[in-house]
Formats: sequence, C-alpha cells, structure tokens
Amino acid sequence: MRVVRSLLVASLVAFVAQPAAAAVITIDFEDLFENDEVATLYPGVTFSNALVLTAGSGLNDLEYPPASGTNAAVALDPNSVIELVFGTPIISFEALFTYNGALSVEAFTSGGTLVDSAASLHGSNIASGPNAPNETVGVSGGGITRVRLSAQGDFSLDDVTYETGTVVPEPTTLALLLAGALAAARRRA
Repeated sequence: MRVVRSLLVASLVAFVAQPAAAAVITIDFEDLFENDEVATLYPGVTFSNALVLTAGSGLNDLEYPPASGTNAAVALDPNSVIELVFGTPIISFEALFTYNGALSVEAFTSGGTLVDSAASLHGSNIASGPNAPNETVGVSGGGITRVRLSAQGDFSLDDVTYETGTVVPEPTTLALLLAGALAAARRRA
C-alpha cells in the first residue's frame, strides 16, 4: 500500500510540475529597414546570412511577394543557406517561403543531431509559376537550437514563427503511465 501511495504522489507531482506555457514568437521583418542584416536584431535568435529587402525596391515582389507587409528576408549570397540559432531550445519552427529551386528546412539539437526536416512541395513557387508563393514549411521536435534553410535556387522568407518551451506529455499519457505503475505495484503486493 505504501508503494501505491508513493506512486500516486509521484504521478501527481509529475502532472502538476509541468513546464510553464510555451510562447509563440512571430518575426515579420516589418520593424527593419531595407538592406539590414538580420543577425542579432531579434532577441533570442541569431540569423546568419540573412538580409531584409523591401517590395518595390530591392525585393523583386513580382516574383517573391512578401506574405505580410512589405519586407521579407533573403540570403545575402544567392543560392546560399540561412541559419537561425536559438538562445534557448525551441519545439517548433515554420515560415512562409517563396523559392525558385527545391527548398529544405532542417532542425538540429545543440549537439548537431538532426531532429526533423521538411521539404517544399514544389521545385518552384515564384509568383509567375503555377504554384502559389509563400508556402508554409516547418519542423518540430524537442531541443531544437539550430534551423538550417536552403534551396537549390533563390528564396525569400517571411512570417517566421517559432515556439519556445519543451515537449510535454499529454495528460492521457500520464494517466496511462500511472495506471501501469499501479497495476505493477498491486502485482508485487
């Protein structure tokens, strides 16, 4: 009986001591100016090789229209990679992409382990083509600290959204674990 009480208390503590609610952060680049290197301009995330361009000016918005507002980010070097490094691990990442070569998004832990990857639906989705621009591509999983964006051609991104926090088991999962632990304790008693 003592074992059963201990298991009940431990399960209750595990259920109640879940991490604080996750935060969803969106970056639309509208607070930056054309030709700003994104770098460390947003707290908690560092962009490498990313430059802000404005529709009707440096951004060819006839082919790469921003998803919202007038700004979007592009790679400083055409046909290159943009990486985002997060100060604390995140659990999901997504953005709206317009690209003229197949695009991929890869998520890694701080140790370099691949957590998740996703690819664009098409080989191109520039505005003059048959596929709609600003496709949502995202990845998810626990412990993501770095996201790598690459394409076989040029690409733009807008409305970057990521979620901080940790992956928490569903309450039903905890209930099943508790039921199994109680059954095991009863067998031993």
